[in-house]
Amino acid sequence: MDTRHLNVRKAHARTCKWLFQTQKYRTWYNRENVEQHHGFLWIKGKPGSGKSTIMKEAVTQAFRKLPKWTNRVIIKFFFNARAVDSLEKSSLGMYRALTYQLLTALPHLQDCFVEQFRSKRKSSDDDDVRWRITELQNFLLEIVERLGDHSIFIFIDALDECAGEDVRALVHFLQDLSQEAVDWGKNISICLSSRHYPYISIRSAYSLTLEEQVGHEQDISHYIANKLVVGSDLQEEIRRKASGVFLWVALVVDILNDSDNRGETAIKKRLDEIPEDLDTLFHGILTRHPEQKEKAILLFQWMLFATRQLRPLELYWAVQSGFPAECEDSEPKSEESVQRFILHNSKGLTEISKSKPPTVQFIHETVRTFFQNGGLSSIQQMPQIDVPGLSHDRLKSCCFEYWRSDQVQEKELQKVDTERPFLEYAVANIFRHSDFAEQEGVAQKNSWRLHYMNQCGRSGSSSGTTLKDSRSASTR
Repeated sequence: MDTRHLNVRKAHARTCKWLFQTQKYRTWYNRENVEQHHGFLWIKGKPGSGKSTIMKEAVTQAFRKLPKWTNRVIIKFFFNARAVDSLEKSSLGMYRALTYQLLTALPHLQDCFVEQFRSKRKSSDDDDVRWRITELQNFLLEIVERLGDHSIFIFIDALDECAGEDVRALVHFLQDLSQEAVDWGKNISICLSSRHYPYISIRSAYSLTLEEQVGHEQDISHYIANKLVVGSDLQEEIRRKASGVFLWVALVVDILNDSDNRGETAIKKRLDEIPEDLDTLFHGILTRHPEQKEKAILLFQWMLFATRQLRPLELYWAVQSGFPAECEDSEPKSEESVQRFILHNSKGLTEISKSKPPTVQFIHETVRTFFQNGGLSSIQQMPQIDVPGLSHDRLKSCCFEYWRSDQVQEKELQKVDTERPFLEYAVANIFRHSDFAEQEGVAQKNSWRLHYMNQCGRSGSSSGTTLKDSRSASTR
């Protein structure tokens, strides 16, 4: 429930504080002129402009101002389009999370909720008694009447990352919730953040656009001054070219600092070469050193087409298995060396999550969007239509190489977390990737024959665990 919120980067020192000084935020927070905005504040900005960081700071600030005796309740939900679990990116997940937080903060509401569940269970024809969206919406509307003198602050981040066609319905419900609160004289304040698209009109709300805020521009200037170690005369040009996109600034500052570390002297020329839009910037980062791109491509294939998110050590071996000649002498020295391997080969476009266990994820949803919209095909110089099939075929081969590298015996499955960290994934998914590749038009029959011949050639026989055994283990 809190994974995305935990993984949003903390605001850089002295940034984001401007938000709490704006007239709109102060009026919204203090419930002044509520007839004009109905307790609704909507923060909008370009992709990568830093909306989630600002929302995290807003939540932190709200909790910081919360005395122990207060009757104020703060609840939150951060949508996460990169999550595997659908609840992290669906309106159902949001309603469940908000309801849980409310019931925890206001225990006197629990009896009513339990009674509704008992009624729901009695009327159900089967064992499926999961809560549905309309049921949770109705319960939240009922809470308005039972709120008493409590005030509720709801923070919802990355509304545009909500899956499916739920967004408009979600916004309209929240509008109804705030309208009912105003009608009943109750205090419910809602703060949303999203990109400019999709555009959804609502009757009464305050809107705040990041790129138009002087404080946001000052935050960018402060970040550049603090992080850029070379070319202080370039700070204003970087800020101007950023057009309010914080992610662009962070990547460009790293590029310029790295150029300085490499001994390059034409830093101004390097800045002039950097494109101003994120997609072209990502492409430039990944193609700047073509001799290093093979492992980067395979790493991103794993990020995009793995059946689940991989842990750092799993991803390390998943990539190394694609280069069998290097694989035998590539035992990592430490956890830090694994992280450096991932950082280097992803060119800084991935990060280690703070979830338990930690997994590897893109630094921002715009990176995944870049790859899904043809970024990987442009780097590989192949038609976009071929990317899924060839990628799954490559991942299948990596699974095979890892599986066969030491003639894995079935008893070794017990060692998956230590001695063989990628084995569980390889055995469970080798045929799934093969099936996906076949579905995408990459024939698998000859591919498996070639793998089998290579296996016999390396081992001198087909003894040990067979592919049939592996498929059986995978099925189990």
